[in-house]
Amino acid sequence: PSAAPTPAPTGYTDVVFHEAFEGGSIEGSAFSASRSDALNDTFWSVSNTTTPTSSTGPASHSSFYAYVESSAPNYPYITGHLTTDYIEKKAGHGAILTLSYHMYGSKMGTLEVLVLPFGSEDWLPVQGATWQGQQQSTQSDPFRTASVDLGGGVQEVAMFKLRVQVTTTDGGYRGDAAIDDLTVLS
Repeated sequence: PSAAPTPAPTGYTDVVFHEAFEGGSIEGSAFSASRSDALNDTFWSVSNTTTPTSSTGPASHSSFYAYVESSAPNYPYITGHLTTDYIEKKAGHGAILTLSYHMYGSKMGTLEVLVLPFGSEDWLPVQGATWQGQQQSTQSDPFRTASVDLGGGVQEVAMFKLRVQVTTTDGGYRGDAAIDDLTVLS
């Protein structure tokens, strides 16, 4: 399991993005979904109960959340993306992302956050925003919260895109990762 949650730094007060999936679907959220292969099957879903697969994902949650269903055909090594449109902020100001995540399952893959600064063609990994393997000890453990600086790649620009992605392992269906309450402060 990873270290204790990092508190959000002070001085970041403008909420420039927030998504909690309370619309009950990916289509009703601020994200668009895609995947690394040619299939059009659902990779990301939204729930307010447990995921359909036993012994993986959160047992329950107090609100809707997005999750990766890692059952076939979503493995091996398939990456599912949730990507925003451009998020606007003041140029010259940094940005912090706070999110909640749940990663319980014996075949858990990798959860990663990336940014695409306006004018760039390259997605940049966010330092400190990659989690690999099982992070919770039990299915009923609460979501963890992390705060990460989105880095210098977004500091100088007024707009950037945010991507959250999960890559499954070759081990099977017990790798349902979940996210919730994503907030970007600038």
